[in-house]
Amino acid sequence: MNIRELPKEFTKFGDTFRQEGYNPATEMYLYSRTLEADPSVIYYEVFKRKIGNEYKQPDKKCVRYPGNEDFGKWAKCCRDREKAKQYYDNGV
Repeated sequence: MNIRELPKEFTKFGDTFRQEGYNPATEMYLYSRTLEADPSVIYYEVFKRKIGNEYKQPDKKCVRYPGNEDFGKWAKCCRDREKAKQYYDNGV
């Protein structure tokens, strides 16, 4: 099965998201999020690899980036990189 992977870098809401890594042992992704309004502010988003259907092509599969409703369940958002790294290394 062909699965579309997440982009290494993308922009959403004007903010820049960059993949810092993927840990195959925990199946966790780590992305940094730099705010457009203040580039000195960086958040870290850590989340479990989840496969879902493509939005516009439901017969195709892709790795899902978490939505707002997923944070606190299978995704975490941290200002502290070390805290994010703990989730990355150990899972959410």
